[in-house]
Amino acid sequence: MQGNRFGLALFATAAAFYALAYLAPASVADAAVFLLLVALTSQRIRPFLLVLASSVQDAPGMSYLWSYVCFAGIAALLVGDYTLRRVGTLPVRSNPMLERLALFAVIVVAYATAMSALQAHFDGYPQANGRPYLMVGGLMLVMIVTGYAAGAVLGPDPAERRRLGWLSAGALTHALLVGALQVPLGQEYYRSGDSLAKVEASRQLVEEGALGFARINGPFLSPNAFGYTILLLALVVVIALWRSARARAFLFYVVAGGAAVMLSLSKALLGYYGLAVLVQFRYVAGRFAAALALAAAGAAVLAFASSSLYPLLLALFRVQEGGLGSRQFAWLSVLRELRPQDWLFGVGLSAWPVFFEHHVGIPLSDPHSLPLSVAGTFGIVGVLFYLLLIGTLLRTLARARDEAGRVAILLLLLLFLIKDLVSIPAVLGNTPLTFLVWLLLGLAVAEWQVTAPARDALPQRTGRDAPAGAPATGP
Repeated sequence: MQGNRFGLALFATAAAFYALAYLAPASVADAAVFLLLVALTSQRIRPFLLVLASSVQDAPGMSYLWSYVCFAGIAALLVGDYTLRRVGTLPVRSNPMLERLALFAVIVVAYATAMSALQAHFDGYPQANGRPYLMVGGLMLVMIVTGYAAGAVLGPDPAERRRLGWLSAGALTHALLVGALQVPLGQEYYRSGDSLAKVEASRQLVEEGALGFARINGPFLSPNAFGYTILLLALVVVIALWRSARARAFLFYVVAGGAAVMLSLSKALLGYYGLAVLVQFRYVAGRFAAALALAAAGAAVLAFASSSLYPLLLALFRVQEGGLGSRQFAWLSVLRELRPQDWLFGVGLSAWPVFFEHHVGIPLSDPHSLPLSVAGTFGIVGVLFYLLLIGTLLRTLARARDEAGRVAILLLLLLFLIKDLVSIPAVLGNTPLTFLVWLLLGLAVAEWQVTAPARDALPQRTGRDAPAGAPATGP
């Protein structure tokens, strides 16, 4: 009964939040202030509120600035409460494997922040004034630590995971609805006055594409943020609901992911979406059906590549035929200009806008490629972190005892090894996307246990509700 009341409270909170974000009865801070007030009620609800806050970057009732104020405020309450319990005598959950990974990520960010200061003060790579490295590093730490703490609060409880899955499905549906309405109504729909000028200044967001409309950004400020957030929320739905509603979670991913790709027109999302659907289909329909689907998809791709529709697809996703697209110039400039010592020590968190403005003519915030971004920004310590990340996922995959655990890890491996090859790596980022990535890691690498000295204060796990990749025993 108590669980039902909590679920209804979550539904009412989400409905009120999205209503305030759209209506803005008083100011551009209405929805943000509402979530902050709700966050004062209990620690249990804060991870869910952070998912809601991550699903809207800009709206009439929650401007871009207030979206970060809202997220940071809830994060401070969540992490502060978790820390006080951790250092005190109250029981909390921890995940030693994921905790080591998060600690290494914190060290990497601290190192990169220090390297940014050294680059700026000793005439190395200049750091962008509009992207202060102390603020960027601080936001990165907030997103990483908050994602870990949210996973600890949720823990392995099957009921909490299901609620998270359904809330993520609702948040995703809302974002897609806003995006769909922007097709006939234009990008000014569902936009705060503070950010409308930024949207109108982007050519990709106002000029019609091959489908007759511009790239859609939904309740976000860029199509890539819109598409990537939907992708991550869809992964939360799949991983959280796979045990209880496998077929429905798969179908939801197919529909929601396809809609996100077509609205955002993101090349990186398109490739990942196809592979993720294939992985899930293999477990839903079996190996033989998946092999047939793979063969049919391969034949269809070959036929499509030789048809008259292929140039239309290239135009749709803004790819230059015979090239790598617009990002090739950024990649080539990084490979050509960075010196060996730059790959070893990194150029700092805020060097890329100045670098690309000088060499490419566009102040990109990142090379948009995992190997170039990680090694170029963080140096060898960043590379070591990614090796630890992939190693952690592979060990968890080898130890996974059920299908849900294997699906979760495989989807994350595809995310880090395939999608991030041609996009900004979000696991070391400074936006709520990074929070969602670490939340997903907490759901997948779910070896949560109760810390001493109060191990007996929380219920022990049983074989029936053992999390993905964890032994079916008590903590």
